Amino acid sequence: MINWMQKHKKSLIPTIWISTIAFVGAGFVGWGAYDYNKNRAGAIAKVGDIKISNQELNTKYRELYSYFSSTSEGFTQEKANEMHLDEIAASNLIQEALLLNFAKDLGIKATKEDIAKYIVTAPEFQVDNKFNKQLYTQAIKNLGITTAEFEKNLEKTIVLQKLMEGISYEPTDTALEAFLSSSLIQDRLSIEVVKQNDENITVSNDELMKFWEEHKSNYMTKQTYELDTLFVAPQTTQVDDKTLNEFFEAHKTTYRNEDDTLKSFEEAKDSVLADYLVEFNKDEAVKTYLNVKKGSIATDNKMVVSDENFPVSELENAKIGEFIKPFEYNGGNLIAKITKINEPKVMEFEQAKTMAEADFIVEKKEELLKQKAEEALKNFNGKDIGFIARDSANSVSELADFEFAMLLNDVFSNNKKEGYTIFGDKAIAYKITEQKFPGTEQILQYKDALKGEASYMMNSALQNDLLKSLQKRYKIERFYKGRDSE
Repeated sequence: MINWMQKHKKSLIPTIWISTIAFVGAGFVGWGAYDYNKNRAGAIAKVGDIKISNQELNTKYRELYSYFSSTSEGFTQEKANEMHLDEIAASNLIQEALLLNFAKDLGIKATKEDIAKYIVTAPEFQVDNKFNKQLYTQAIKNLGITTAEFEKNLEKTIVLQKLMEGISYEPTDTALEAFLSSSLIQDRLSIEVVKQNDENITVSNDELMKFWEEHKSNYMTKQTYELDTLFVAPQTTQVDDKTLNEFFEAHKTTYRNEDDTLKSFEEAKDSVLADYLVEFNKDEAVKTYLNVKKGSIATDNKMVVSDENFPVSELENAKIGEFIKPFEYNGGNLIAKITKINEPKVMEFEQAKTMAEADFIVEKKEELLKQKAEEALKNFNGKDIGFIARDSANSVSELADFEFAMLLNDVFSNNKKEGYTIFGDKAIAYKITEQKFPGTEQILQYKDALKGEASYMMNSALQNDLLKSLQKRYKIERFYKGRDSE
């Protein structure tokens, strides 16, 4: 029981927000540069006043992928696809947004001082127990996001922490004993594996038209930006070892071996040269930018861009007609001015037809799988897997460890004697045939050891109830329906 709670307590939190700092070393995972939202209008959902961006979805996916990789043996990209990790990430962000709306209504904020304190005290950014700016900058660069994006995510994390601290409570002994009594129950379980049919699903034009009419807000054109630009190509220049060594000494904490030891100058020389040239070219680009602003140098290219093919985060705070400071682009630096913003609009049926058909098939397959699972419960022919507890090891060959853990969570998180759990293209129908209840001695034996973990899970149940209430309070508009529907 103790092992199970310690191993799975995070996966049981109804809303899994993972510290932004905890994954600064994770880098890119999953499918790399795949754009979840390529057929949408830039936001994957809107909750209350909060829009959830495609970049946030990418970041959350990486966080969750890293989490499951570290807690589930044999977790792969294939497993992530099977469990629809992208959809879990989207749902997680929606839950976070519900809580952030609530925190905003309560006046809970993260100040600049809060963010700065969090960063300078994080061990991930320290050398010899002191904050190291070069290490911080390199760590953010390795994540593939900007410092502003990182600190925006960190701001959300701090606000959520403050909110959770404000609503948490310490359970009484009576409540703790009642909780442990229910937690130590063992269930005898029979299960039946139900697999999705592979048959092709045909869709008539009338069905598709009706589906599109009902979901047309999901099929929006991309927001695009019309730009006047000037590309500042990278320059190659001869750099002597003395200059490189000085640059290396100023940034040496960022050059590390796989075992996290510092590289020597010779070991890091190629990387040092590349980084030096980036800085050199940035300085040259800033000089060009100032001349462009003065009008002594003109832009020479017009571009129409969206988040499919361009780092639009660089444009988010810019005003129409205003030049943006140079930023890295295609190996060089780009100076840009927004001349027009084209807002998203609903696609015509013919434009959306292919995407709508893919979404319809996904939805139909899920519906058919649920029907098969319900039919399996009516005509149950399950296999007895014996008594299980919350900390039981995986005994079902058809399930991966993380799937078995999710099954246990489903069985023990509700009061139903039967049900089903869906994992991608399969479902597990189950029935509880017998129960064993703990005695007083067993409860007392675990009481002190499990007090912290039990309190954690009881507060998680409180959070779950809060989320259900907030779903009624704030309007949820979900545009992203899953990677398979793209």
